[in-house]
Amino acid sequence: MESTASGNNYIQKLISESLDDVPFHSQVEWIERLVSTNLPVHLAVHKISDSKEMPIEYVQSHRHSHPELNIILGDDQMLTFKVQLGENTYVVESPSSIWIPSGMEHSAVATSGSGYFICLILKDSATSTYESLTVPP
Repeated sequence: MESTASGNNYIQKLISESLDDVPFHSQVEWIERLVSTNLPVHLAVHKISDSKEMPIEYVQSHRHSHPELNIILGDDQMLTFKVQLGENTYVVESPSSIWIPSGMEHSAVATSGSGYFICLILKDSATSTYESLTVPP
């Protein structure tokens, strides 16, 4: 039996959200952010268009109480990020994945290329994803 996806708890449309709506992040014109609002994980897909304005520090270093998985997938060209994990900074090229344990200070900023940055934050149902964000001292 075939049916439409609307009203299905397992299939959800991604909705547009500004990076300005995320604590410690700032919107830049070359990123389109799409999120799912009703999953047991926080899912955000960032479509990144190549821009001469890169790199701009649009993400402040932060931490939260949930582990996070980032996936970097380039289009036809390489997508490159500057990733800070704890006290270390890395240049990460697509295709790559980044595991961030809960409580680890981190940030990720696109520096060149185009493609997708996918963020999955594992969370419990009692805490919103943004409630647990903090800036390191």
